[in-house]
Amino acid sequence: MKKKIIILSLFIILILCGCTKEKENIANDIRINDKVEKISEQGVTIELDKFYYQDGYSTINLYITNNNDYDIYIGNYKVYVYDKKDNLLGIFNPIFNSNINSGKKQSQMFSIEADFSNADYIEYEFNEVEKVDY
Repeated sequence: MKKKIIILSLFIILILCGCTKEKENIANDIRINDKVEKISEQGVTIELDKFYYQDGYSTINLYITNNNDYDIYIGNYKVYVYDKKDNLLGIFNPIFNSNINSGKKQSQMFSIEADFSNADYIEYEFNEVEKVDY
């Protein structure tokens, strides 16, 4: 009886460890490739806070910074996700639709129903960045 309880306990521990493994698939070592030339012209940069895969969805949380000396409006932008062999895994098309004050940083989180757990780096491209005239 004692042996059955120990085996059952070990089995439960293995199941729990396996279930939480996917939830803890946070890739904080994802690089950001800033080689897009328009970025310096627009004065916008991003920092990656979290990038993880859970329950069939890949989720990114970014910090978007306005490096300009004026407020800007950002509509939509793209985040390209690549693996270690430079293969494009997919594209996020988030809509920000918000103003960012000069020198300020804002967070945005978004998800897509796709497995990007083997991502190595991301690139981004802002399509709609405009100076805000009050």
